[in-house]
Amino acid sequence: MDPYKQPRQTPPEEQTRTSSNASDSYSAAAYVPNTVPFKVRLWNVTLSVVLLAYGTFGVVTDHFVVPGKRGSIALYGYPAWIMYGALLCLVANLAAAVIDHYDTRNNEGRYKRFEVISRKTGWVLFFLALALGLVKHFQDFTCENSVVLKTTNERRGLTAFAYNRHCAPHLSTRAIEPQLKITVVPAASILPANFTIAANMNRTDIVRMYWSGEKLAIEYRLRRGARGKKARPTVYNETPVPVELIDVNPGPVAQGSRGHNAAPNP
Repeated sequence: MDPYKQPRQTPPEEQTRTSSNASDSYSAAAYVPNTVPFKVRLWNVTLSVVLLAYGTFGVVTDHFVVPGKRGSIALYGYPAWIMYGALLCLVANLAAAVIDHYDTRNNEGRYKRFEVISRKTGWVLFFLALALGLVKHFQDFTCENSVVLKTTNERRGLTAFAYNRHCAPHLSTRAIEPQLKITVVPAASILPANFTIAANMNRTDIVRMYWSGEKLAIEYRLRRGARGKKARPTVYNETPVPVELIDVNPGPVAQGSRGHNAAPNP
């Protein structure tokens, strides 16, 4: 060996490049793409399609129904669109798992971050839509009273009104069945704005309403198909006079007891 010849040394930058390439090759060889079982992929795709169709139908018809264990909540207007956004976040979360299965690149971290962000955003939009939906429902819910029967006790200076209370949400086609109620107020020709409910007639029709001495007598009969204790009238303790309820046999109903104005005399 020639003592004057020195062995060739690899420059530091070449050593770094070589080690880096080796590390990349090792990482590429060691990386195993994430796999999702076929049943999970099929379930995610099917559920995504169903949710998209359900949500789109809800916002188009302006009646987005959110089912629950104890009933359902119907959203309309902007709360329905916010709930639709929450549903899209859920669909995106389901789709991310399917896309990750077919993506062979080493970027699982991005999918995990996306799933976390979409999940949190979806929950925020979900509760926001519920809160705004309740607020809008109470703002748009309207009620009105229509007098159907009236009788006055001139000696005591009291008037008893039988009236139907109609309540409906923002769409009149979804109106709730009118509720027949009784109130006793100081003698008046029209139903005042503020009064106390004396009786709730529930699932009954009034046959006749009149004064019997110091008492207010109400003859009624159950409506067809009405059964049980809850279907019968309920008298409240706040009434200014005693109320006598008389259950009569099936017969003609007093004119106006189902929604037409009338004021029969006893």
